[in-house]
Amino acid sequence: MEHLLNSRIQLKYDTLENWSKTDVAGKGANLVLKSGELGIVYVPAVTTGTTTTAPTVLFKVGDGTHTFAVLPWASALASDVYPWAKAATKPIYSVNELTQDSDDTLVLDCGSSTINI
Repeated sequence: MEHLLNSRIQLKYDTLENWSKTDVAGKGANLVLKSGELGIVYVPAVTTGTTTTAPTVLFKVGDGTHTFAVLPWASALASDVYPWAKAATKPIYSVNELTQDSDDTLVLDCGSSTINI
């Protein structure tokens, strides 16, 4: 027999400022997330002079033992960025290396990938 449960999952979500607080036991940096529980951190945009950073969302995954403060930040490899884009020295191409396809789009053949300009 099948049962349908209407439910909502709410994750622990707060600002970086609040997650960093250490003044209350069991809260903020002192909170122990359950094993597999997510702690989501919102970092607002910051403007310094003429530069503004984009707002950011980060997260940590609990292990049931360690406090939020000592858990590592979750991370993943950038799967959508070509290796040449991550290289310390970027390639330089000349206008002679560009070709034009049938709809007048400029095309640059970078070896393992093609860039439409």
